[in-house]
Parts: sequence; C-alpha cells; structure tokens
Amino acid sequence: MGETLLKTLTEATELPQDLINKEMTSLIEAAGKNKENLTMDDLRQILSDYALDVLANAKEHFAAEDESSTADVAIMPLVR
Repeated sequence: MGETLLKTLTEATELPQDLINKEMTSLIEAAGKNKENLTMDDLRQILSDYALDVLANAKEHFAAEDESSTADVAIMPLVR
C-alpha cells in the first residue's frame, strides 16, 4: 500500500518525481517508517509535521529579516 500512496502523491504534485521521491523517502525514514508498510495515517502525520517545520522555518526567516531591516532603520541618521 505504501508504494502506491507514494506514487500517487508524487504524481499529484506535478513536480520532478525524483526530487519528491527522494524528499519523501527521507521524511519517511526520519519518522521511523518504511515505504512498503506506509499507511495513509502515517503519510498524513509525516506531511503534517513537514508542513509545520516549513512554516516554522519561514517564520524564523521572516522574523530575522524584519529584525535586520528594523535595525537598519534605527541606525540611519535623520536627514532634514
């Protein structure tokens, strides 16, 4: 069942299949699962965790970007 789920997911993304398969294999292994026995619930949990990680990283990135632009503004001299 797991191989069929992975194939369906990979095709549905319409992204390069090698890239998606490699990323998904890495995520599956990191979750302590294997592709052959992967269930829909396993896949949901893995993708949910992945989405949360991506969002947390984006939040950190944009927060750091905001801090650096605020710091730039704070040290700019006032021109009159």
